[in-house]
Amino acid sequence: SEDSVPSWLLSCETTFNALFVLELMLRVLALQGEFFVGADWRWNMTDAVVVMLSLVELGLLAGGYSPIYVRSLYVARVARSLRLLRLVKVTPLVSKLRMLTIALIHCQAMMVWAIVVLLLVIFLFAVIFLNAVSQYISAASPNDPNVEGLEVFFGSIW
Repeated sequence: SEDSVPSWLLSCETTFNALFVLELMLRVLALQGEFFVGADWRWNMTDAVVVMLSLVELGLLAGGYSPIYVRSLYVARVARSLRLLRLVKVTPLVSKLRMLTIALIHCQAMMVWAIVVLLLVIFLFAVIFLNAVSQYISAASPNDPNVEGLEVFFGSIW
């Protein structure tokens, strides 16, 4: 039924939550007081809240609460996904992607104008093309086989 969660999914979620708890505990032990007041204290608190909400969610599921009611804690899963954003900052493998993203952010005004020019060119081409089709249909002979197809595709325009 809709209320049941597959057992394999529950075991995967439990395993990942155990790994997240282990990682969080190791970081608390390694950083000690710096965990709460260090340079990355916001990320640390976010991780702690996400892990706590995940544990609450698992506890509610284990306690027999319906998954429909537990879905209100779905925010925890979304917040857990935000941890991936930290990888962009920390991992050197994605430095080129990070550089490209920063470049795109800094050239937004030029990109908007480039899009405006592109849309203007597309619009002008559409007007010229429609004018050419209109002239072709008005100058074509009644037996022209192309006129019927053009009227099917462009008939609503005039």
